[in-house]
Amino acid sequence: MQDPENARFKGMPRAALRAVRADHVAPIADMAQLLGDLVNKKAKTEAGVEQDEPKEGERVCACPGCGGVLRQYRDNDVMWYQCHVGHRFSPEGVMLEQDDALEEQLWGTVALLKQKAEMARTMAADARSLLGTHIDPEYYERQAQAAQEAEETIEKLIQEKGNDLFPGPSSGKERIKNGEDTE
Repeated sequence: MQDPENARFKGMPRAALRAVRADHVAPIADMAQLLGDLVNKKAKTEAGVEQDEPKEGERVCACPGCGGVLRQYRDNDVMWYQCHVGHRFSPEGVMLEQDDALEEQLWGTVALLKQKAEMARTMAADARSLLGTHIDPEYYERQAQAAQEAEETIEKLIQEKGNDLFPGPSSGKERIKNGEDTE
């Protein structure tokens, strides 16, 4: 953080220092060097133990925050996951974030399938009204039926397995539990 005594407007860095604990306070002229040193220095864990790059074979998955590689780290009895941009999660936090992302994706898929079925029915109706065209309305009806069946299958899966798949709080799950429409 910029040293308030060297700031053009001292109030902002002073307010920031009152609000949070700063790891470093430096004059603006020294900031570039400090940032460069910090970037090149090994990161420290919250426990204060330096961490190296993960060893081969450590568990990795996709970061729910950015989609990057999320690696598992351990320090004695403490385990956490962190990605290359710095998103950091407890094991429980990763699961909750994955639950939310999975549920959001499934409901998004349901919405897209509903839209596809509606669009295909519209196209079938348009094809029927344009007599003598080469467009087969039955093709679009089959597309609409397939999309509707897939949508119903996914909704049924969410209703049957949702509490196990997404045990945390969720608006979609609450709507199912309350018997409300999911649109």
